[in-house]
Amino acid sequence: MNQSRILSELTHDVEDLLGRLADNDSPEIRDLRDRLDRTIAETRNGLARVKSQASAFVKNSAASVDDYVHDSPWVVLGTAVATAGVLGFLAGTLVGTNRRTWW
Repeated sequence: MNQSRILSELTHDVEDLLGRLADNDSPEIRDLRDRLDRTIAETRNGLARVKSQASAFVKNSAASVDDYVHDSPWVVLGTAVATAGVLGFLAGTLVGTNRRTWW
């Protein structure tokens, strides 16, 4: 299961529990509700910050790759052709083990 989905379900369950305890006015329950509210808010803020950092990292990486491809198109093309050739050779070798040899 996805970690964000697990965290979302946990947050929903905690908020549901807090809603059910809303009628209880004991100091311990009030303190627990306050701590849980703070923890949920901090967790949401942390997740938003991580999501923002990840998005910025992906954008910067994409911009770097785009710049490199524009600066050195032949190197990128040669690397892609070489990689495709090696993968094709490996795939042919793996598939070719079941063929009969003619020599």
